[in-house]
Amino acid sequence: LNGKARPRGTAALGLVLYFLGIASVVSNSVVVLFVGRSISGTGQSWTTTAVEAWFLSQAKEHMDGAETFVRDTFAWAYSVDSFLAVVAGHLAGLAAACHG
Repeated sequence: LNGKARPRGTAALGLVLYFLGIASVVSNSVVVLFVGRSISGTGQSWTTTAVEAWFLSQAKEHMDGAETFVRDTFAWAYSVDSFLAVVAGHLAGLAAACHG
């Protein structure tokens, strides 16, 4: 396998698991909902981890000083992530208030 096949396969399997987990929300069974949520969480984790691993490998392969760039990039992304989550929550609240 080349260096691109494994991250792509992991991301694809992660998406399949994620969507299988999402499909469980139509069930009324608590057990099915719990298992679906677990499968969905695993899929989501694999999907994001595969992308991050690919990014790291590409940066190390093609850039001088990649460690500093990657560290700074992920620090920025994680600090902005919480801010965006708060903004998204407020926007969702406004949408729910306006449209019931």
